[in-house]
Amino acid sequence: MNAPADRDRPAILPAAFHHPLHLLWIGVLPLTVLFLINCQAAWFAWDEISAAKQSFLRSSLTLTAMLPLLILGGVISRWLKNLPLTVWWHATLLVLNIAFVWVNLWCLGNAVPSPLAMPEWIFDYDTLFAAQFACAMPLCFYALVGIACVPLRVSFAKDIIVSVVLLVAPPVAWVLLIILLRLALVHGAARLWEIFPHELLRIGGLAFLIICGVTMMLGLLRLLTRFYLWLQRYDWALVTISALLMPLGGLVLNIGIPFPASFQTTGIYVWTLINAAVLLLGCAPRLKKIPALWLAQMFTFPFTLYFFIVFLPWLPLFLPAMVACGAGFLILTPTVLFMVHGQRLIAGFKNSAAIFGKPLTVTLGLAALLALPAWFALQAALDRAALRAGLDYVYLAEPEQRAPLTVSPARLTRTLEKLNNYQAGAYLPILSNFYNWSVFDNLFLPDGKLKEMYRAFSGKELPAADRDRMMARGIFSQSNRQQRGNVRRPLELPREQVTTAHTVTVSDDGDCIRATLALTVTNLAKAQNEYVAKLQLSPSVMVSGLRLVIDGEKVDGRLFEQKTALWVYHQIRDRQRRDPALLRYTADDEIELRVFPLEKKQTRKVEIDFLYPRKARASITFNDKNILPSNPEYLTPLTLTKFSDARAMLILTGPTHLKWLCERQPYWHFIIERSADTDQQTAAELLQKIRNINASWPMTNGKITLANFESKLMTPPLVMLASLDITQLEKMLGEFPARGGFLREKVLREETAAYEHAMRRDDPQSFLNFPQFAFILSGTTDAPPPSVAINYTPGEWRAVFLADGKKIHKFTDTRRTFILADGELEVYNNGKFEPVPPNTISVIENETYQKGAALFALQDELDRHPQRAGKLLPLLVQLSRESGIMAPATAYIVVERSAHWKILSAKEQQKLAANQALELEAEVVPEPAAWALLVTGAAGWLLFQFILNGTSRSRSRTPRSQG
Repeated sequence: MNAPADRDRPAILPAAFHHPLHLLWIGVLPLTVLFLINCQAAWFAWDEISAAKQSFLRSSLTLTAMLPLLILGGVISRWLKNLPLTVWWHATLLVLNIAFVWVNLWCLGNAVPSPLAMPEWIFDYDTLFAAQFACAMPLCFYALVGIACVPLRVSFAKDIIVSVVLLVAPPVAWVLLIILLRLALVHGAARLWEIFPHELLRIGGLAFLIICGVTMMLGLLRLLTRFYLWLQRYDWALVTISALLMPLGGLVLNIGIPFPASFQTTGIYVWTLINAAVLLLGCAPRLKKIPALWLAQMFTFPFTLYFFIVFLPWLPLFLPAMVACGAGFLILTPTVLFMVHGQRLIAGFKNSAAIFGKPLTVTLGLAALLALPAWFALQAALDRAALRAGLDYVYLAEPEQRAPLTVSPARLTRTLEKLNNYQAGAYLPILSNFYNWSVFDNLFLPDGKLKEMYRAFSGKELPAADRDRMMARGIFSQSNRQQRGNVRRPLELPREQVTTAHTVTVSDDGDCIRATLALTVTNLAKAQNEYVAKLQLSPSVMVSGLRLVIDGEKVDGRLFEQKTALWVYHQIRDRQRRDPALLRYTADDEIELRVFPLEKKQTRKVEIDFLYPRKARASITFNDKNILPSNPEYLTPLTLTKFSDARAMLILTGPTHLKWLCERQPYWHFIIERSADTDQQTAAELLQKIRNINASWPMTNGKITLANFESKLMTPPLVMLASLDITQLEKMLGEFPARGGFLREKVLREETAAYEHAMRRDDPQSFLNFPQFAFILSGTTDAPPPSVAINYTPGEWRAVFLADGKKIHKFTDTRRTFILADGELEVYNNGKFEPVPPNTISVIENETYQKGAALFALQDELDRHPQRAGKLLPLLVQLSRESGIMAPATAYIVVERSAHWKILSAKEQQKLAANQALELEAEVVPEPAAWALLVTGAAGWLLFQFILNGTSRSRSRTPRSQG
């Protein structure tokens, strides 16, 4: 049978496939994203590499910038001339892209810094190199399809033979090559390899691998399209193989080869069967032309597209992977399924368009196509909203407002179960990265908070992660949560193995004094260690600097948000064992210094700067001794640090230095748990517990609050405890039914806020009584001792109250207190407020100390209102950095390399922008390959849309012949 003339053959691809504008989405967009990814990597690595490596990195950036520009120029040229992309254009794009990947990887391989300089927690080498493939493969695949689908002037039988030969020849060549190599090794001919340059052998082997891969892909794609177009009566066999047998076989193979991740979940198996069933129904002659079936195929296409996107970057490796361990079958299966599924959609589109018209068909098709992605995105959005509502309600809500929970407890419970599975290791490439970004902002919810929230809203303990959803991540990337215990920790340093010498120098700074503590630390141990020291500061002393001597040079510390600084310090200490130093507050009056490493017999030097007022009492205790010289100018405990327009910033160093002490009377405030566990608790039992507690420390009056994850004050005024009876308690229990779990800290914050809110200037007597909280919890039958029942220290009995308008400030000996006062400051004395005597105030005009006082006033507000951390913490960090004064929410840190400073800034920005109930964990930075693969997916989807809808556009601009 003679081959039909080329003009008589049906077009394998629609004419719109060859439109040059498609290269904007398939080539220019992914390569532009690749350029941005490489720029980010260069930003981290630039200062860590030599000038020679910088030259290679500059070459890589030049290549990734020039290639999309070159393609863009060709696109504009062909589009303006109304010319399609010919087979020679496809071949040129393929060769150009392969050469680009080859040269670019070579440049990056010579440019990337060593893991010692740039560890994987900063610089993800594997993901960076995977991104080079991920962003280049859409254009390669597009060009391969264009070449493979060129009609040949041969008969159908010869066409099939050519395709089979192209598909089979490379594996045969590989097998023969392996046999020859083994024979050469056996017979001692391996010495012949010494004659050839190793670089030439490496290049030749890579070229051979690329040629074999391209040849196999051409044969495979050509064979698939021929089978579909010429053997449509038997297409059920092709669909059965590509949509059912090959995917199921790949999933079975994936059990032993989790590449690039483990997909062993019930859901994936079910979706595989559904997708295969939908495609097989399309093979039935009576069902082929039913639009509903085509919409069903459009609905399941994202499932096919997802696996095609995931495996597309690894497509060049399918041949050696198949020869080596069979993993090539995993890589090849999604490509085959994508081609077959795509062909079914093209045919179905034509049939549906003939019935409904193209506009309606395109609209319905897009709706079906986006249904699954939209559902996943919606679930992530709902999970984010539920998680944020739960976190805000439990940890960040304004306590005095008692805002109701804005999401149903059942929805929040389901969300927490899903988050538990995810954080325990459930992972799917791209989808999990998207979920982590959209729900967690690339942070984590600590296990303690996760369990507490689940217990609160369900009344049960958090179940173990669903093993059906636990998926090893394979070699694609790193785990969601690094396995605990696999990080090397330095040995704790016993004090007797360290000697320290210190000197203190002081200098005048206006009405303040600057003191510098210089420490010389010598390690007497026989191994590498970490130096840890604690210093106690009096309330008037502020920390204003840190320096660490590294290689003979003093390196200044910088201020960062404390949790970020602590996270980076541990990463450097535990993974790199390099030169960090950390200084932070561990209590209101205590700071902790950490220096690492201390090698055997090594001596290291560190300096800490302090600032304090000349006329304020100041002390710095180190090794149980005050290291500051005596201060004969000490005047008062009240220090005025800023005064203008009737605004004063005061630091109060403790009420024991003042004569205005207020004796206060306590009352019991009973908080009774009403969780699901206490449903059977009777009023008589509760009454007995209340009487037992009051017997341990008798008080006349009290209040009662019932609480689970919500709370309600049942006795707004004080009640006589002696008159409390069972009837009253039964009425209370009926008004507040038991459900869910119990949030102890939340109800305590709410009741404390309600008490403080009740203190008013117009009713001074309201703050003369104060609550002693006693919790009556499930399972407690006996009265707890006073130390358990009481949540305020005895110091609360004696306190100093200062008034500023309607605002009442209270402070004790327990901590420093900063007050920003509007107007004249008054102190409570003998039942009324009186002006503070001027002779008790010392004015400080030092600008740095003024900023430090404002900083600690902001810190005090954050401590009293942690729920406002989202707004207050960024302001506090900024003010701390501007003033150079360290606050409890910030820390001084010294690191050795520029990459460490950069990752500090990046992680701090991430932490401050996220929900403050989320935390940093021991995990890597966000993976750039996830973005690259998302772009790959977008390009693949757009390619499919161009093929699907391109025919209508091609008629409006008829291209010239594909010469």
